[in-house]
Amino acid sequence: MESRLACQLIVGLLHLAATENCEVGLGEAVMDKILKNQPLRLADFQNQFKKNTLPPLLSIIQHDLRSYDELCKPQKESVYD
Repeated sequence: MESRLACQLIVGLLHLAATENCEVGLGEAVMDKILKNQPLRLADFQNQFKKNTLPPLLSIIQHDLRSYDELCKPQKESVYD
């Protein structure tokens, strides 16, 4: 692997290990690929160890649109002294 790609791989693996809290498992997976002489691709490890973090589901209650009618009613004029 050329040095530039190796640096990108190492930094990507370190980031993955730190953000996904998977240092031990990731290290074992990397060593397994090395021992089996398989190519090391960051995307493969990301697919294996990155957790799918979906945003929380929110329950949104739509207000009654007729409440906007209140805003359109003519207002009394205020007279200030």
